[in-house]
Amino acid sequence: MTSERIGAASGDGRNCTKRGRIESRGFAVAARCGLDTRYVLFYLFALRQFIHRVFSLNGRKIMKLFIALLAIIPVLAFGVSGEEAAPATETADSSAAAQEKESPQAEGGILLPDGWGISDAVSAEEVEAIMKTPGFRSFPEASSSASSGRPAGSYNLPGTPYSQVKFSANVTGGRQAYDTAAGYLADTKEIDGPNWDSALMGEVKAGGKTQMRMLVLKGDQFFMISWVPELYPELDPEETNVELADLLITNLYGE
Repeated sequence: MTSERIGAASGDGRNCTKRGRIESRGFAVAARCGLDTRYVLFYLFALRQFIHRVFSLNGRKIMKLFIALLAIIPVLAFGVSGEEAAPATETADSSAAAQEKESPQAEGGILLPDGWGISDAVSAEEVEAIMKTPGFRSFPEASSSASSGRPAGSYNLPGTPYSQVKFSANVTGGRQAYDTAAGYLADTKEIDGPNWDSALMGEVKAGGKTQMRMLVLKGDQFFMISWVPELYPELDPEETNVELADLLITNLYGE
């Protein structure tokens, strides 16, 4: 082999080594930027062929052009990466905020999510146990508005008029709703208990019957329980009121 060929071969070897280093750096940049290696390989090969055919550049000039192009890839890649990362961060923050909002237990509030109904808090079987009478069924109340924080619902004995035990709530009414309801009661009596801030029982005329009502205030939440003692002569009104109120509060707050 002549010295020219040896020099040419040596030069080609150096060029191959240099070209290999450049392409390796390109793949390393692509890996750091999250680009697909197969895509980069195809892109580099196609671009080299295009430049060689259109501009008739030799290998050395093509390598120089590759170096300039490789300097642009990270900028483009990081730009795309940044746009994709922002929504992910926002989604994570929103999810954490939603979880915190839907965890009233940590704040000592009602355990049920917003929009809860009476049937979510009290079951017919629980009412039967307190009223000592089987056969209670859930009965919807037209005044109920669970979505606005004013759920209402009854449990009654089908075919027995005035047998319903009605539960209602105003989760934002607070003291004002409590005082307003108290103004309609006669023969009132305050009831002390560990599960509420204030409680009052009394009577009110409704539909030709004397109805017993239990008003409960706990924080900003107001609750009312109504039933007709005449239909349950074996029950003590005060004890029954306390049991019904304890049932509702315990189920709502986990106390």
